[in-house]
Amino acid sequence: MAKRTTTPERRTDHRWRIVRIAPTPAKLVGHVYAPDEDTAIKRAIVQLHVEKAWRNRLMAIRET
Repeated sequence: MAKRTTTPERRTDHRWRIVRIAPTPAKLVGHVYAPDEDTAIKRAIVQLHVEKAWRNRLMAIRET
């Protein structure tokens, strides 16, 4: 039997939890897939329809 020479593709995007920071406890906005934190926040703004007032109050937490 021949050995397998190819390796499975690696996923470059990670799952990020997007949280809205406020004076009260933080609120989960949703999840997005992105390669890094900055891209995750940018994608969250578009995909999750974040209001302009909250765009500068987002934080991305990478999930394992």
